[in-house]
Amino acid sequence: MISPPAYLFLNYGTKFQNEEGLEIPNSIFYTYALFYFLYRLCDEMDGKQARKTGNSSALGLLFDHGCDSFTVGVVGLFCMKTMQLGDTLFNFFLICVITLTFHAYTIEEYWVGTMQLGRLNAVSDGSIWLISLFIFMGIFGNGFWKHIVFEDRQITAG
Repeated sequence: MISPPAYLFLNYGTKFQNEEGLEIPNSIFYTYALFYFLYRLCDEMDGKQARKTGNSSALGLLFDHGCDSFTVGVVGLFCMKTMQLGDTLFNFFLICVITLTFHAYTIEEYWVGTMQLGRLNAVSDGSIWLISLFIFMGIFGNGFWKHIVFEDRQITAG
């Protein structure tokens, strides 16, 4: 089975916007919302279960954070593609900031011993926003991001 992000890039092009004649179907967004929810659910449960049963280890934590770091990058690329942000240098730096932030938190956890997240954090609250975003795009399609909100108008003194 191929993952939704890989399916998206293989079948709908590698540019971070819809390519001509390759509109992304809304079912992709519902599928991704479901899979991301299931990923978050399993990611939260496995660590709790390992600690509860006494099976937690440094290797398990490394594997878990390794999977999470891969997912952070893939989810960032998927969001950039579906929101049609375009192929710009700013978006390259955006994906770098997203992944470096995750790695900084992981390094902090290594040195401090625990991961201290605030009441509002990107892990829990960001997941709710992402799932909501994909359900929204399932309803309205990702062409929504191409609607012109403000038109350029020349104001002349008159």
